[in-house]
Amino acid sequence: MVQAFSAELAGTNPRFDRQRFIDASLPLKRIVYVASAWWEDNDPFVTVAGNDPRKVEKAINRAIKDAATDAYNGSEPEDKRKLRDYLNDIGWSGVNTFAFDAVIPHKVIAQYEAGENSTVAHHPDMDYTDYELLRDGDKDAIVYLSVA
Repeated sequence: MVQAFSAELAGTNPRFDRQRFIDASLPLKRIVYVASAWWEDNDPFVTVAGNDPRKVEKAINRAIKDAATDAYNGSEPEDKRKLRDYLNDIGWSGVNTFAFDAVIPHKVIAQYEAGENSTVAHHPDMDYTDYELLRDGDKDAIVYLSVA
C-alpha cells in the first residue's frame, strides 16, 4: 500500500523522495503509549495501547472500573466489600512509551507488512484495522492487546 502510493507520488512530483517517504512510514520507528492493569498479586488482565497518552489512560481507567464493577456484582451477598475496595485491589502501570515493534509482536508486523501485492490475512493476535490505526499514528486509536 505504501509502496504503491509512493510510486504514484513519485510519478507526479519530481521533487518527491520515494525512499524517504517509505522510511518515514515504517512502523518500527513509531512510538505508542501503553498501560496495563492487574489484580493484586496477579498477571495483567488488560493491556491498552494507543497513540495519545490521555486516551490510553482514559481507556485503562474504564477497563479498571469495569473489572471492579464486575467483581462487585459477582461477589457473594455476605461479602461486605464496597466497589472502592475492589478498585483498590487493582494496580496499573501508568502510561508508558514504547517503540511500536516492542509492543506489537514481530509475527503480526511481518504478516501485515508482507508486501504491496500480497493479500493481507487476518492475524489472531491483532485485527488489521487496529494494527493500521496504531501504525499510522491515528490519535483516536485504542487497541486492547492480548495479555496471554
